[in-house]
Amino acid sequence: YAYAHLLADEKRRHPGDDIMSILLAQVDDDGGQVSAEEFENMFWLFAVAGNETLRNGLPGACIALLDYPAAQAELRADPGLMPRAVEEMLRWVSPIKDMVRTTTRPVELHGARIPEGAEVMLVYPAANRDEAVFERPETFDAAREPNPHLAFGFGAHFCLGNQLARLELKVMTERLLARLPDLHLTVDRSTLPRRPANFISGIEEMPVAFTPTARLTPASPTL
Repeated sequence: YAYAHLLADEKRRHPGDDIMSILLAQVDDDGGQVSAEEFENMFWLFAVAGNETLRNGLPGACIALLDYPAAQAELRADPGLMPRAVEEMLRWVSPIKDMVRTTTRPVELHGARIPEGAEVMLVYPAANRDEAVFERPETFDAAREPNPHLAFGFGAHFCLGNQLARLELKVMTERLLARLPDLHLTVDRSTLPRRPANFISGIEEMPVAFTPTARLTPASPTL
């Protein structure tokens, strides 16, 4: 937030054609501009929301493919399955673990009475393993369809970056399968250290070994 505040001051003094300058130049319905607090929160969304989620989601998706070699084989045999596999990765990993919402009125949910003004924690991994919604929810199924997961939330708070996240996960997984066909863990899966957080969490380290299928030249992009 401190960095965002400094950035906003700089862009207001010297605006350019970058996204931050454009954002700060916007005018709301009352004729006011984006406040410092609003900019700080929007900057956080730009800098973090599309970063930590995918950064923690990709290793989880990778482990799912290592745990389910049949899914790898399916994707190599039929690349057209990749969009479905991406949805299953999102369901399986659920990088964002929870959000808290406040009820605006009394409601009954599955026999439980929730009063107005109550804080309710929405636990996305639990929803994405709901046996009433998903058949064999504890199985990674690269061809699962339909797949109404809630990895991106829902309603008014549905993730704005969902299409970019899907594309990034698709491209990264395609390149991973193509370049590293013998990728495997070098430690026991149960020993992988996980990030001690309950909002966005994932694997801190994932030691692997592989043999690249082609030698990289200095001008070649690296994974």
